[in-house]
Amino acid sequence: MKASPFCQENKGPMPSKYPQCAYSWNMTDAPAAAREVHLNPEQGALPSALVIRKWDILFSFTTYLEQPLDETDFYRIAGKTVSSGLAEVAYSSAGFLFWYTDSLQVKKFDLDLEPYTRQKQATIQFPTGLAPYQTQCALHAAQQRFHEQQTLSPMAQEGYAYFRAYLSPCELIISGRTSTLYPVITVHRNGVVQISFRALNAQNDTPVEVLIDKIMNLISTGTEDIFMPPALLGLDVEQILSSRSNSRKERSKAKRELASLGEKIRQHQEYRQYSEDGFEHLQVSVKALSINSGPQPSLAMVASMTINAIELLANKRSNRSKSRGRAMHRQGEFGMWRHHVYIRTTVPHPETATEMAELYAEPFGKILFKSSSISSEFARKELGQQLRLAEDYLSYVGRAASLSVYSAQGIRQHKGFDPHDNELVYQLHAKADFADFMAGSYWQCEEVALRPL
Repeated sequence: MKASPFCQENKGPMPSKYPQCAYSWNMTDAPAAAREVHLNPEQGALPSALVIRKWDILFSFTTYLEQPLDETDFYRIAGKTVSSGLAEVAYSSAGFLFWYTDSLQVKKFDLDLEPYTRQKQATIQFPTGLAPYQTQCALHAAQQRFHEQQTLSPMAQEGYAYFRAYLSPCELIISGRTSTLYPVITVHRNGVVQISFRALNAQNDTPVEVLIDKIMNLISTGTEDIFMPPALLGLDVEQILSSRSNSRKERSKAKRELASLGEKIRQHQEYRQYSEDGFEHLQVSVKALSINSGPQPSLAMVASMTINAIELLANKRSNRSKSRGRAMHRQGEFGMWRHHVYIRTTVPHPETATEMAELYAEPFGKILFKSSSISSEFARKELGQQLRLAEDYLSYVGRAASLSVYSAQGIRQHKGFDPHDNELVYQLHAKADFADFMAGSYWQCEEVALRPL
């Protein structure tokens, strides 16, 4: 269990849009070079400054629990992420959907696919009783699962058992601007835990400098306030307090502090509506609770709180289970952030991936390095070798980020049924997500190997 900075003081009708997230900014804040259109004689009438119209960024944090999860614990935790109020729905790769109404609901929810085939389409049927937002989260789960089955071999999928929990959004307030991100927790049977925060533009033209400086660097940027699901905050604090309660007196004090916090959360929680998904979400403000005396809250802090919540739920067992003397689940020592950037439209939008690579090598290199101030030569060197020869999209992998960009040709070739093109993101992110899972599995094995005998 890692102590999140938030708890340092605690010693003792269905809208048309799918769940997504947005970053709002003012074009007058952009550098002058990005606001103006400069024609580059070497490239005809194409501007030299890259402007991005449609993009997604997944801020992904990968870590692990020290021990694998047996089947009983695995499904128990999946149910508790929903029944505790942490997640709206949880979907298991075995084809089950968990959600909560008046009680915990578990129903079969699987893709209608022939085994050992890579079909172009799949049929899904939503269980009855889902609320509209829960239905949209379930759709996202099905979309990503479909592309996993398209991408991964059947043998790889055998060891890729997980459940994926979809939370209500987190809203970060930074210098008067808002960034709304949608958290997703993926817990694997082998103990690897992936936490991703999806950010999506709101159809604004975004200069590359703004994308890098104001969006990609959200992880460690201090905020003025963060709105988050009340259950996330409550579970994080409960984990911190329980880890410090070794005696009956300390446990009694922890219960009183937790009850007091629960009352404060109930007093300050409120419904906030987000235009990105059209729903009202129950949220609580960190600032309103006035209990964070540490560093300014940040996205990194929210990730720490999330893994604390999972660790707590993993160890909440019935009295019968406790009596069997099962080992406690604890977070491992290693973890890493990666940025996965998916660009669907640029202004202008070159026809082929080759044209994009030639025209935008410098800004793409800056995106991979996550800095808009590096030199042109360094940026091009950082970009490295394009990983594909096809012309529908190009793909790069850096030390702490990956970048995939669709060409105009690639967008035209796509014939999906999602008006917001989530399929374009998921068919690429399935690969990146699996790579992060493999890295987390390696760290877990390495930690076990390094333990003294």
